[in-house]
Amino acid sequence: MTSNYAYDAIYELTNVTQGTNTTESYTYDPVGNRLSSLGVSPYSYNASNQLTAKPGVTYTYDNNGNTLTKVTGSNTTSYAWDFENPSEQRHAARQRWHGQLQIRSVRAAHL
Repeated sequence: MTSNYAYDAIYELTNVTQGTNTTESYTYDPVGNRLSSLGVSPYSYNASNQLTAKPGVTYTYDNNGNTLTKVTGSNTTSYAWDFENPSEQRHAARQRWHGQLQIRSVRAAHL
């Protein structure tokens, strides 16, 4: 099956079709934040253009723009950031799934 992709004047993906069926479509605000996709609406953003909510999920950020939490239903992932080493991004994700706390460390070096 062939997929076709359509873009707007500033190259944002607006539509995907497979055969004669539209399988996905997107709308955006003037600064490029996604407002809706097929079956998923609305997307919400704060004054810094950070995604704060989409159906079933919310996000919070610190004053530096780092993600603090992601909440999906009753599951929360919390992030802690290492500000002492700006050349390396480290965070520990603490997830609570069905009452069980899971902790994982993620490390990504910036090039």
